[in-house]
Amino acid sequence: MKFKTLIAGAVAAATLVGAAGVAGADGGPAPSGTGWDGVNDLVVGAGSDTTYRFMQEAELLYNQSQGCETDNSSSSPNLGKCKPIQPTTVQVNGNFDHDRMTGKYPTGSGAGRAELTAGTADYARSSSLGSETTLTYFAFAKDGIAIVTNNGRTPGNITLTQLTGIYNCSITDWSAITGEAPGNTIEPIGMNPSSGTYATFKSKIGTEPNSACAKKVDLDGPGPAAAFFPQENDWKQVENSVNSGPDVVANINNTVWWFSYGEFRAWSYKRRNAVAWTVNGVSPGSATISNDTYPISRLLYHVAKRADADVAAVPGTENVIGATSGKAGAVREFTEWLCKAQGSHGLNDFTGNSQYIELGNRYTLTGFIRLPVAQRTNGICAVTKP
Repeated sequence: MKFKTLIAGAVAAATLVGAAGVAGADGGPAPSGTGWDGVNDLVVGAGSDTTYRFMQEAELLYNQSQGCETDNSSSSPNLGKCKPIQPTTVQVNGNFDHDRMTGKYPTGSGAGRAELTAGTADYARSSSLGSETTLTYFAFAKDGIAIVTNNGRTPGNITLTQLTGIYNCSITDWSAITGEAPGNTIEPIGMNPSSGTYATFKSKIGTEPNSACAKKVDLDGPGPAAAFFPQENDWKQVENSVNSGPDVVANINNTVWWFSYGEFRAWSYKRRNAVAWTVNGVSPGSATISNDTYPISRLLYHVAKRADADVAAVPGTENVIGATSGKAGAVREFTEWLCKAQGSHGLNDFTGNSQYIELGNRYTLTGFIRLPVAQRTNGICAVTKP
């Protein structure tokens, strides 16, 4: 593991400075073998709607983490940059450069990964696993896909086979699902195809969910471009849809859709009057998603360019390697911080809690589940390289 610890005493500091070798951008040595360079970078993430709020919280915690002692002289050409390492420098295991992480408004997992690949974002949020061989996927949480209807329809059980039939348009009446009298035509709703939630659901049911029978929503009345497949995880779009046109939701109590379970349970304003069904006889919940007995479970990912953040070859180690300076180096350091195990985190200056505890509180806030121990390969993350 990289050397990241508190610097204590002038002798230790002098030793570190002498060993650092590489000069930081402000002329002072930066810790060697890291992504730090003594400069405060603004680093931008893009992508998933599902993980947007969690990553906002994680970014804020990282921005608040302790780091280098800065040059605060208004007349200095290095104003705001890290000073050369001194005996008073603290917390080299936090956000040493005082980099600022921030996330763009959600555009979908696929769109975020495309921005990362194109260089218009520095890291990506993704709720599905892509196939880009230039990217590294750091799974930091688990989630499920809830199958939802409006509360005007009593929730029951639905199978994956039935969901496939609904979305390939071969099951068209609720009587085939619930045993009720025929006459209530199923209205399956589609989803923004850039969404990772769309991609996960499609892979689970084995058919195109934005099929010929999939319904859209219309929030502003008739018009050639008015109807659209809604963004994921927001039932308000369905409730506010205008009933017009053959491809638009007509009877909200006959609709069926899919939804991030974390978002569903965390945000009542987005959930509104949607209710969740059991799938293959199993209810979504922390336990069933953690142990994968709920049949539509998934991983959530922080994604980086492989050249910026990669992992050591030894499974189970807590080590992120890669870029050593600039925004790329900042991505490397943020990635390692996000995946740190409990004992490796520093304290939050505002609460006195370990940042590990603070991150745990954010998992609870946003409805997600920290990756189970058995699935971790690097700190608390599981790493995939397509």
